[in-house]
Amino acid sequence: MHLAVGNIASPRGQDAAGGTYYVATSQPAPRPEIPDDVVIEESEENPPMTEDDHNYEVVEPPVGATVTYLPDEADEKRINGKTYLLYEGTYYQPFVSDGDTIYQVVEDPTARS
Repeated sequence: MHLAVGNIASPRGQDAAGGTYYVATSQPAPRPEIPDDVVIEESEENPPMTEDDHNYEVVEPPVGATVTYLPDEADEKRINGKTYLLYEGTYYQPFVSDGDTIYQVVEDPTARS
């Protein structure tokens, strides 16, 4: 799965919803063209990106991020009367939007005092 990125823009070109949206797609995003006047200096902190290297870092999803589905391996948990799904150490809380179930990243509900 790939994510296509776009901005929600108003007719005046301003960000209408205050953010960026992500849409799941089966197509990889096209590589952006680098303008001729941009110089990218490679260093130990900024290695060159190549097709065969894995120059990415997997990070924890931020609280508030949403996804439209979770893998079957996600475990359903009932905590303080609320339903959560736990997948790879991240808690998701389901909610319904326009008839679709959406999963939102939430803080660990077991860590609350």
